[in-house]
Amino acid sequence: MAFLNPARDPHGVGFQLTQSFIAFGSGGLWGVGLGESRQKMFYLPEAHTDFIFSVVGEELGLAGGLLVLGLFGVIAARGLRTALRHPDAFAVSPRSGSRPRSCSRRSSMLESSSGACRRRGWRCRSSPTAGRR
Repeated sequence: MAFLNPARDPHGVGFQLTQSFIAFGSGGLWGVGLGESRQKMFYLPEAHTDFIFSVVGEELGLAGGLLVLGLFGVIAARGLRTALRHPDAFAVSPRSGSRPRSCSRRSSMLESSSGACRRRGWRCRSSPTAGRR
């Protein structure tokens, strides 16, 4: 349960989340500028995938983070609106679920990098280690 208190073990289990918090905190309200993130270079693991929201929070600040969240909401709402307006009733079901589902997967990464939920990886079923822990 390191996501509840990552400061308890900042060099072990809580390292990733602690570094993510440092990235968010150093961004402040307006950020340090595009490409000026210091956390993504040496401290933030998987900064280009799992913790991209932390990098956005550091470079663009709270304003950029809220902009990203707003854009996800707009994409999900527009996808749902487009699906519900489709004339073919059979096509409404897959279309109405695909866009919000893809946004919810992205939002789970945002939640884990901000400490709102536990961080866990997505397992690929075709991987040879998929069944092992």
